[in-house]
Amino acid sequence: QGALYQAVSAAVSQGCWLVEPVMALEVEVPADYLSGVLADLSVRRAEVGEVDALAGKLSARVSLECMFAYSTDLRSLTQGRGTFSLKPDGCRVVAKGREAELRAQLGGA
Repeated sequence: QGALYQAVSAAVSQGCWLVEPVMALEVEVPADYLSGVLADLSVRRAEVGEVDALAGKLSARVSLECMFAYSTDLRSLTQGRGTFSLKPDGCRVVAKGREAELRAQLGGA
């Protein structure tokens, strides 16, 4: 087992929590594409806040890890007409199921 896996396992077994960086996301798209963008954000485990369906705007909080390649995906979903911005918005505790996935990626069981 890798050193990082051993360190994470030791920390978690002693009551420490794994946290992940979270981003504040603002998206603006033509209203026709809003449902597809919302579905994509759901897959990315985003916590959607405000949605203005008429203006095609939404805000959400989402893990930084889930936002890699979002620019390309948003262009595909909106035929190049969507825009977004990300700002750091703190950290959150990693869910237990996600914690197990991360441990597996780090080389543990």
